[in-house]
Amino acid sequence: MRMRAIVLAGLVALAGCAGAAGPTTEPAAVPAAAAVDWTQAQQVDIVLVDFAFQPSRIVLQRGQPYRLRLRDSGSGGHNFDAPAFFRTAALRDGPAAAEIRGGHGALELGRGEVKEIDLVPTEAGSFPLECSHLLHATIFGMTGEIVVE
Repeated sequence: MRMRAIVLAGLVALAGCAGAAGPTTEPAAVPAAAAVDWTQAQQVDIVLVDFAFQPSRIVLQRGQPYRLRLRDSGSGGHNFDAPAFFRTAALRDGPAAAEIRGGHGALELGRGEVKEIDLVPTEAGSFPLECSHLLHATIFGMTGEIVVE
């Protein structure tokens, strides 16, 4: 009986502490793509070569608008495959956004082709990037990382 009273007193003390949390700071809300001033989008140039992304590490700020300008300078086709990143970004409607949504998070580029996608990263984190063409990532190492701070 004495042990039960001690445990009960401890639980009451802990419960009292739980309600004393300080103010929390929520991250600022990220606007929907339709509400973004796209004239303020910062352009980020990314070149796809045989077999790498240049740069291979892309650092973006959460809530800021960007225009990713992808250029395939390789000897053949490549893609910019980052489904986890694209799922967390607000995409501006257009052909590239439709391709990403329909292609499950990837943009295909032929040799010499350029594509642009306007977006706002909405979640901080590190997201994998790869060219998902046969053997490009697994054997040739065409991989990268998108970091949202």
